Amino acid sequence: MIRYFFFLICGFFCDYSIVVAAEDASPIFPEPVAASSVLSQPEQHAKYLNAPPPPYPEWAKKMGAEGRVVLHVEVLSDGNPGQVKILHSSGHELLDNVARATVQQRWKFIPARRGGNVVTHWYQVPIRFYGRE
Repeated sequence: MIRYFFFLICGFFCDYSIVVAAEDASPIFPEPVAASSVLSQPEQHAKYLNAPPPPYPEWAKKMGAEGRVVLHVEVLSDGNPGQVKILHSSGHELLDNVARATVQQRWKFIPARRGGNVVTHWYQVPIRFYGRE
């Protein structure tokens, strides 16, 4: 049996990561990592409200395709993702596109705040596709 795990790692250099099996109905993730300069950081960063793992395509399972994609996600002031760009590829274009589409279409955030107001802010969101027999 092939299992799919969804890894979300806080930032490029971090002290922790969370591994959530795709079967988990209520995953808890660390806060997304802000991608802009320190001077423009919000006082309260965005948090995940709804972040279902992307589907692991059947061809990828069969071929053993794995990889980590890092997305550059614009979290709008209403909590929806705005632009979602591929910052670093997993090495498999289809895995990258599945991750991007899932974030764009299905994810929802609690937006960042600055000065008590909700603000649009960019974050780096790493997603890892990992298949195991």
